[in-house]
Amino acid sequence: MLCVDLQPLSFTEDTGFRGVMKTAEPRYVIPSRKTFRDKLIPELYQEVMTKLKRELNAHMTSKSSISITTDAWTSSTAASYITYTIHIIKADFTMASYNLGTSETKSSHTADHLKKHIYQVLTFTGILQDPAALQTTSSLQNETFESVEEAMSIDDGEDQAAIAAQMGVAPQESDEDSDSELESDCDNLPDVPHPIAVTDLLNNTQVYITTDNASNISKAVSESEFQHVRCFAHTVNLSAQKGLNVAGIKRQLARVRKVVKYFRKSNRAKYALEVCIAI
Repeated sequence: MLCVDLQPLSFTEDTGFRGVMKTAEPRYVIPSRKTFRDKLIPELYQEVMTKLKRELNAHMTSKSSISITTDAWTSSTAASYITYTIHIIKADFTMASYNLGTSETKSSHTADHLKKHIYQVLTFTGILQDPAALQTTSSLQNETFESVEEAMSIDDGEDQAAIAAQMGVAPQESDEDSDSELESDCDNLPDVPHPIAVTDLLNNTQVYITTDNASNISKAVSESEFQHVRCFAHTVNLSAQKGLNVAGIKRQLARVRKVVKYFRKSNRAKYALEVCIAI
């Protein structure tokens, strides 16, 4: 009830709610506000987030596209927040939308800070692979490749079989054909890019991020290697506002406002207008 209806935690302590619950089920003990805050809601959050990550991972495995909408705003108490919502098309062609999170941003809303926040949210939800983990894998692969190259380049007098066995590499023949084959295999080893680009963390998934036309968030998304889509409704709104500032339209709006102001201030004029409308 707290999550579905967005009720405050104090709702569980309201006299009316406790009265209804006592009448409906006297044996039920309503958890305290502290229990909801410290235990029940965090557990529910972890459960929902685990299911969301599992579904997103399955969706990304199919190399499908995902769309994300985001916006930042300042509350009446001067606290800054930013929200991310993801939209996907399921296999049965139904659309699903999930709130990835709403968090308070205490840093300034510069493009660099917003871009960093985008990376953090997408990494946390599993849309982006963890760069640190991928870098570790890359380092281990590079060390293995260097060890293999070293084993393939040792002198004929050294024990190739022992070194190869120590590294988990099958022993190789010492003839020229085998050496040539090893060198060819070494040339075909995968090259892990460094530094790791965002496109290497997306599992071949196209990510589109929709924002308003604010310069800071637009710059943040444009520089983050994601596909940037500007909100159509916000663009239309900006166009309408700009159109209303045209000199000719501004004069007409001023006249309309003057008429409205006249009828709002005069009860006699208001009643006369109502009579005219009724006729």
